[in-house]
Amino acid sequence: MVYCQSGDKPTVKYKFNNQKERIYRSQFSPIEVIAKNLPLEATSTYLNEGFLINYRSVSCTNFNCAAIVHDWYAETDRFGYGELYYIPCGQTSYPKNADGSRRLIAFLTVGKINDQWAFPNYSIKCPSTNKQRCSIQILHNGLIIFQDQGDCPVTFSVSCGNCPDGQEEHKTSTYPGYCCMDCASLEAEIRTITNTIRRLNRG
Repeated sequence: MVYCQSGDKPTVKYKFNNQKERIYRSQFSPIEVIAKNLPLEATSTYLNEGFLINYRSVSCTNFNCAAIVHDWYAETDRFGYGELYYIPCGQTSYPKNADGSRRLIAFLTVGKINDQWAFPNYSIKCPSTNKQRCSIQILHNGLIIFQDQGDCPVTFSVSCGNCPDGQEEHKTSTYPGYCCMDCASLEAEIRTITNTIRRLNRG
């Protein structure tokens, strides 16, 4: 969902499970906020309990290679080989190389079988189930400008101005060019003035 307008200064307050509230202030606007019940790097195949995949690589054919994983994907290199990546049991992100890139697990043989690089078996699971992890991403013009993850559930709120929730921004001629007024107090003052005017009009 998209929040705020160009020129606003969005503030996103979010919270994972029972953890302390966190705050992200964006220099860009509008923003899109995406909250997921999945780790940041997970694809739609991710499962907390894990599953088995069988695959065929250059070293073991006929899908004799196997691994129990939480998530996986493969992509084709320029020679037609599949490049296999997966999240092993007990992890919530893909293994990385020293430079931060995702670690290649295996080269798969050229071409898919029945349009698949690997075949999952959901009856075989990891020894222990991962704690469910949630994530939040903030985007501007389709680009991720912030992301974080933690234990589920995740909740968030967005305010678009310089003032905190429950207060209204009013422009002023002095620095910093605005002031924040408590909405509840302002409403109470308006009601008091309205009631006074009504009494005077009746009197």
